[in-house]
This record gives sequence, structure tokens and C-alpha cells, in this order.
Amino acid sequence: MLEMSEVSQVVAKVASATLSGVDLSRVVSEPTTTFDGDEALHVTIVLRGTNLERLTGHAAIDTLVGIVKSLQTSGDDRFPIIDYTTEEELEQDDSPES
Repeated sequence: MLEMSEVSQVVAKVASATLSGVDLSRVVSEPTTTFDGDEALHVTIVLRGTNLERLTGHAAIDTLVGIVKSLQTSGDDRFPIIDYTTEEELEQDDSPES
């Protein structure tokens, strides 16, 4: 099983390759469980910029498949549950409500 920093590196490498035209800011990974109690990974892919319309369903699926394959090749069989967000959305989430 990989350390979270290693998971983030694997995900960033795959996302950079499959999400062409979208500016990857960073990847945040943490352990979680699936609905039936199996170990899983909660992965947040943080994007920067305004080119988010280039994030298509096909690109998201290609990214998921690539991440699963790369993790398995690296010896980690946990399923990645992936969220996409932007730096702007994270800033809004962190700011107190008015």
C-alpha cells in the first residue's frame, strides 16, 4: 500500500497526462472506506484557471482508469473516489459565511 504522498504523485502524473488543456494545481489524497467498509482512497484533484470546459466526461473516465491502473501497478489496490474542484471553490469553502 502506498503512502498518501505517493498516491498523490501517481494521481498527479496520470491527471497531467489525461487532462490536457486543464491546469492541474495539486492533488490531495486521504484514506477512506467504501459504502461496504473496504479500504479506499478519497482523491481531490484541484484545478486552476478557467479552462474547465475542457474537462469532459471522457477525460474524467480516462483519468479514473489511468489512476486505477497506475495505483495497481504500484501495488495499491484501493479504489480511488475522485472529486474535482478548483482553487477558487476551495477558497470559498474555507471562507466564513456572511
